[in-house]
This record gives sequence, C-alpha cells and structure tokens, in this order.
Amino acid sequence: MTGPMSSCVNQPEGPLGASLRTMPTGGKNTGCPSSAIYWQDSWRHSSRSCPVVECPPGLYGANCSQTCGMCKSTGSCDPVNGFCLGGCSAGWEGTHCLQNCTAGLYGPNCKLRCGQCLGGGYCDIISGMCPGACADGWEGDKCDIAISGVLKTRPAFHSTPLFPIVVICLVAAVISLCTFFTYFVCVRPRKTALRRLYAEPTNDHINNTYEQIVGSPWELQRGQLSLGNEFLGNGQFGNVKKGHVKINGVKKPVAIKSLKDNASEKDKEDFLNEFAILKRVGKHENVVCLVGACHIRGVMYVAMEYAKHGDLRTFLRNSRRFTSLHEYDNTASPFLLAALKPQTLINLALGTAKGLKHLSEQQIIHRDVAARNVLLGDKLVAKIADFGLSKNDQTYVKTSSTRVPIRWMAVESLFNNTYTLQSDV
Repeated sequence: MTGPMSSCVNQPEGPLGASLRTMPTGGKNTGCPSSAIYWQDSWRHSSRSCPVVECPPGLYGANCSQTCGMCKSTGSCDPVNGFCLGGCSAGWEGTHCLQNCTAGLYGPNCKLRCGQCLGGGYCDIISGMCPGACADGWEGDKCDIAISGVLKTRPAFHSTPLFPIVVICLVAAVISLCTFFTYFVCVRPRKTALRRLYAEPTNDHINNTYEQIVGSPWELQRGQLSLGNEFLGNGQFGNVKKGHVKINGVKKPVAIKSLKDNASEKDKEDFLNEFAILKRVGKHENVVCLVGACHIRGVMYVAMEYAKHGDLRTFLRNSRRFTSLHEYDNTASPFLLAALKPQTLINLALGTAKGLKHLSEQQIIHRDVAARNVLLGDKLVAKIADFGLSKNDQTYVKTSSTRVPIRWMAVESLFNNTYTLQSDV
C-alpha cells in the first residue's frame, strides 16, 4: 500500500498483556488507519506515534461494536475475542459466558451441583436454592445437608441407566428357562419314547422317516389301517398285500407295501426313496397315489391306491390267451373281450401318457416305465406305479450299481447312463 496510510507499520514492542487500543477515525493526511484494534504502543509512525483509544468496559471487537457476555466481577472481556478471562458470573457458562447453566448445575461457571430438591426438581442456577421443599432426608437452603439418622434418598431405580439392562437380562433369562423346560420336559421325552418304541438296529432309516411324517397329512393311526392276508405281489425290496384304510368313517381297499425281513441297507434306501417320491407325486388319476403311512412294531407300512385289475402286462396276456382259446366261443367274458378292442387299447395308452406328463411336470424321472408297472384301476384306468428307481430331477446320471431294466431303457441311458424326463417316453 502506498500513500499516507502506509506510514503506520506493525512493530509490536509492548508486553504480552498490554491493553488493546482502537484508532479513532483519522483525517485525510493523518497517516493512521481509520479504525483498528491494536496493542498499546505497537503501532508506530516513522516519525510520530498514532493516537490510541481503549475499548470501553463491556465491549470488544472491531470498532468495539460487540457486547461482552456475563463475565465475572467487572463484566469486562478480552477486547479482541470477547473471552471472559476471569470466568463467568453465577448461572452462566461457556467461553463467552452466554449460556445458562445446564439443569442441575448452578453458580459461577456452573461448577456446582444442585442439592436434593423435592420431586427431583432443579435449583436456581444463580443461588442454588430449591424452588420448593427439600427431598426426604435433606435440609438447608440448598438442600445439600443430610438429616442425621435419616437414610439418604436414592434416585429411583427405574430412572437409572442400569434399569433397562436388568430388565432385558431378566426377560432373556425367563425365555431361556422356558425353552429349556419345553425341550427337556416335552420334546426330549417324546423323542426318547419314540426311540425306545422303534429302536431296532435294522430299521433306523424307517424310524427316521416315520418321525418326519408324524403330524403330516400322510400319517395314518394304527386303528385306521387293517392288514389282510391277500398277497398282491412282491417287488425288488418289498412285499405288497391288500388291506383297508378307514378315513372319515369310510373304509376303502388299499395296497400295503412293507420291507422284506431280510432287506439290505440298499433296499431300505430304495424303499425310502420310493416313499419320498410318492409324497411328491401328489394326486393324479393316472398315477398310483400315496394314501398314507403307519409304523407298527418297528415296521413301516406304506398304503397306496388299490388297482383291482392288476398290472397291464398280466391283463393283456390273459386277454390274449383267453381270446385265442375262445375265438369262436360265444361264452367268452365280455370284460376281457372289451379289453382287446382298439378303443380300449388307445385309452390305456392315453392314460399312461397322461401319467407320464404329470410326472414330468413334477420333475420326476421314473426310469422303469413298462407294462408291468402300469396298474389298472376301476373302468380300466391306467395308473403308473412302482417308483423304486425314480429320481426327483430333470437329468440324472447313474453312478451307482443299481439294477436297471435294460429292455426298456432309452439309447442315451444305455450308453451314457443318462436319464431325462424324455427318456421315460
């Protein structure tokens, strides 16, 4: 800067605590700032000193335009930043002493804590006196003197930070106790009873599977199932007998399958696999559906739909043999003769195709579709049965040594051991 204003330079020579001054408005050629805050004797002119003026008490800042806060004693503050160097008056706090004391505190700089006012009230921020009476066990103007022989009143427990933690811990403890009680008194004894009731080394898989159907729609009570002596046939790993199931007061015939006495572990796995597939198949007119399952003296019985006309292969062979013997005999059975009509054969093929379509929609690969595994229900309705080799998948690659029907297998299954939904057709 050039001209007269540049003749005053800042050369601080005064002591650290020297009072601050403000320049009055200078004239045209005074050579001093029009207004400034500065240390006394710190502004020097090259040939003369600029005039100095102190801020009045209670003011600070440029041109002494700002008012000091509630400073202690004289009420004066630092003329530059406004800090109360001697502290705040009673009832005030902060660097500029412009904030009232926080509730519960009083006095200079709010350093003192209120006494025990009645009802948990707060004292006056200046005097520290309670606006009303003192709490029980306390006396004095500020309620800070404990009465001799009287127990001091403690803050209510529910108002302390410890209260919610204790409540949470108590609730968690009650829930834990209820859980342990339910398990050890109700659940565990029931499982133990089931294990004792069905504990046979050769039927572990059956027991586990039966526990899975307890309470499910497939569970049959012992009184609902009656096992007959009529032998319907035997499969790879099980025997099939005719029986009856009583549901909603109605008794209907069923085919009941159970494991052979000498069944191997592999046979048990296949039996359980067929049971799992039957549960997934659901209900369909052209599929032998699951009715339910029952566990009797360590043996699991699976009840399925009963097809009174047997399997398709036997039926066709009997029909062919009967027709050839009675080709010119008018006494031939009308039922067997009807089975040989083209329309009847078409209906059988169509019903089988519908059953395969349903299995395909359920993502089930049968792997053993043959005439012997198609049963005939009422009115010669074709029903696909025997899910012992079935898999619940779109594509299955055989890696085990399970026996398979080579005569009915698709080409890709023969050479690549690959089974798909299409290879069943």
